[in-house]
This record gives sequence, structure tokens and C-alpha cells, in this order.
Amino acid sequence: MRRACIIALAVCLSLSCRPAVAAGDETELASRVSLTAQATTFSVTVPAVLPVALAADGSVVCATDAKIVNHSGAPVVVSSIEINGLDGWDVLDYDSFSAARGAKAISMRINGVGVADGVIATDGEGFPPIAAENELTLEYEAKVAPQAVAITTATGVAEVIFTVCWDTAG
Repeated sequence: MRRACIIALAVCLSLSCRPAVAAGDETELASRVSLTAQATTFSVTVPAVLPVALAADGSVVCATDAKIVNHSGAPVVVSSIEINGLDGWDVLDYDSFSAARGAKAISMRINGVGVADGVIATDGEGFPPIAAENELTLEYEAKVAPQAVAITTATGVAEVIFTVCWDTAG
């Protein structure tokens, strides 16, 4: 067995060595191989806005058609989601959300995962890889501190930043 391994190793090494050629020898020693590969295009559509409205009665209304669409030829994953408050609004943890009336406070949950420390964890089952030419539905809800006036979807109180990358684990 040991002898067979040594012979196999010697054969492999001899094939990788290039023989010496005298100067002026016109003989072609190796054939040329050309490989052409088309670059894979990364193309993903994420929502520009996740509308949240606070009605006068205090109820919160969210859109039901949000999704991330993978137009690429390979799978992608949502690697992180960050939520930041705008214009003095604070993003609070979803599970412990509590805010006084009139406070500028909001929280969100996307695909069953609540925001904690401004981040939604994307490593669970709510964010599986998105296959090529497929989509991931975003089911989200929000909690908003009671306000004296209704907040429409045109009022920007927070930004949601999705980071999407190739699925290298698959």
C-alpha cells in the first residue's frame, strides 16, 4: 500500500514538471486552453419603504405586500437588518416595548423576529436563503407610542437598512 502511494505521488509530480527545451526549439510543449465565464450579476430588489401608519384610534397599520426579490442567477441571503430612528424617534426593543403617550418611539418585528438593540437577527428560520429568481415575503408589524395626532405613511420616523449578499453557505 505504501509503495502504491509513493508510485502514485511520483507519477503526479512527473506530470506537473515541464521538460527542459533547448533554445531555438520550435516545438509547442503545451496546448492552450481558453475558458470564458460569464459574470454572475447580483440583482436584488428590496422595499424602499415599509409603510407604517398610526390611526387616530391608536391602531397601527402595516403593508401586506412587502418582499425581497432575487433577480440573480444564484441564491442570496439577508445578512443583516438595521433599524434607525429618524427626526428624534427612538427604536425600542420589540419584546419589551413600552412608551408614554406622545413619546417618539417605535419598534418593529419582521418575519417573526423583533428588533433588539436596533437590529433584527437574520440567522433564524424567518430569513432563509432566497433562491435564484425567487422572493422572500416580509411580514412585518410595528408598535408605536400613542400620539396626539395620527401618523401617516408619508411621515418618516425610522429607516430600515437591509444588507443582502450571496449565499455562500449553500
